[in-house]
Amino acid sequence: MALRPERAEAISFTAQEQRAANDKEKESASREGAPKLLTTGTVLAATLSAFWIGAAGAYIWGYFGPSVAAFGPHMVAFAALIIVLPPALFLAAAYATFQHSGIRSLEFT
Repeated sequence: MALRPERAEAISFTAQEQRAANDKEKESASREGAPKLLTTGTVLAATLSAFWIGAAGAYIWGYFGPSVAAFGPHMVAFAALIIVLPPALFLAAAYATFQHSGIRSLEFT
């Protein structure tokens, strides 16, 4: 019965295999960090949106005073649009920005 020698030499990879292994490690690391980044951006945009809504509501209340309650439906809709539309754009921009950063990390795989 012949005995096989143990492999004493180091296993050598080609440069292409090493690059592929490194790319897989980077891809898995970037995918793990993407949800945290998306959550952080969304929380930041939501906080900015809340400040915007509060400031715009206070401005409208201060400008028109108690007569805000006597607005017609078209003015109430316009005021609501002015108050709510910019925060919706903040949230959409944050979502698009952080989705793009997650996609960019997967670009060369």
